Order: sequence, then structure tokens, then C-alpha cells
Amino acid sequence: TPKPSSAASDVYKRQLVNFIDAILGTGFIGSLFSLAILIPGLALGARRLHDIGKSGWWQLLWFAVIVGWIILLVWAIRQGNRGQNHYGLDPRTTPRQ
Repeated sequence: TPKPSSAASDVYKRQLVNFIDAILGTGFIGSLFSLAILIPGLALGARRLHDIGKSGWWQLLWFAVIVGWIILLVWAIRQGNRGQNHYGLDPRTTPRQ
């Protein structure tokens, strides 16, 4: 059976919530998405830093606004270490299973 249509007041309430959300700049959907990708993003950043022989804790440079961002960007585009390092084998030379 089809659901009855929403009352006009329900639609207006939802639009009001969306409007307030947009005004505050938080964006509920955007906030949920950011929260969902936080842990995988940190894990990916740590793995990339491990590729160049750095600790994952270096990601804290994100809090050192401009200078930290530049350093992390340079490290992100830098080629990883050849061979094994302190954090494991070179992913480029290790065969995949």
C-alpha cells in the first residue's frame, strides 16, 4: 500500500532544518561523510608516511597550518624508499598474494 503523503508542516520543518544546517555551514551530510572517511584517511596517510620511512604521527603536521601542509604535500609526492625499511617491505617490489 502506498504511504500517505507528508503533511505540509513536516516538509516545512525539514526545509527549516536544511536551511539552518546550510546557514551554520556544517552540512549534516557533509559532516557524516567527513566522519566516515576520517579513519580510512588517517590509515592511508600513515601507510604513505611509512613508505618513505616516517612515523604516522607526522600527520599531526596538519595542525601547523601552512608550513605543515607544504611538508606533508612534499612527502606525499615523494617516491618511497627502495627495499625494506623500519615499517616493512617495499610495496613496489613485494609480490601480491
